[in-house]
Amino acid sequence: MNNLDSNYYSNARLEIEPFISFPIHSVLEIGCGEGNTLLWLRESKGVKICRGLEILPAAAERARGKGLDIAIGNVEVGGIPFQEKNDLVLCLDVLEHLHDPWKTLCCISDSIRPGGHLIVSIPNIAHISILSDLIFNDDWKYAESGILDKTHLRFFTSRTARDLLSRAGLEVIQCKPKIVRKTHRRINFLTFHLFERFLTFQNLFLVRKK
Repeated sequence: MNNLDSNYYSNARLEIEPFISFPIHSVLEIGCGEGNTLLWLRESKGVKICRGLEILPAAAERARGKGLDIAIGNVEVGGIPFQEKNDLVLCLDVLEHLHDPWKTLCCISDSIRPGGHLIVSIPNIAHISILSDLIFNDDWKYAESGILDKTHLRFFTSRTARDLLSRAGLEVIQCKPKIVRKTHRRINFLTFHLFERFLTFQNLFLVRKK
């Protein structure tokens, strides 16, 4: 996605709010877009130091215009340009775009203070829409957005996402499955979460640095 008017870059990721039950003095967001999630954390949670790393210069400049400390760069190529350790790092819909998310996540982990937290969101390739297309249509079709976004290079289930986080020395504290369709949420409730891993569109993880 390259359209800077897209919600992809401008939305504040308010779904992370239930995870934030600890004090935050400093936060770093990888792939911060126009900075609206950082802005929300500063204004609603009183976070004093808000930093971001964004690969698109135009989006980064818009974030800087909001008084945020933003660096332009590719985390996979240049690493983290800030030396300071953070209470919280956000990595929302980023890891699936990387060639080597395992190595890069170790680099990201180094920017978290001991006992600090990371919030990660990762699409779930085991979603029923993907499985049904494979089983009934023999189809794996990339799209402009969604789980099979054409810019996604890596794919994870809930279990393999947990393994990714564990390899970086991170402990999963909580996982919140995102079930998009109302019918899928109803099915999940009626089946006592038995098929939750197939109905989950995306997994949101709260993890702690050991």
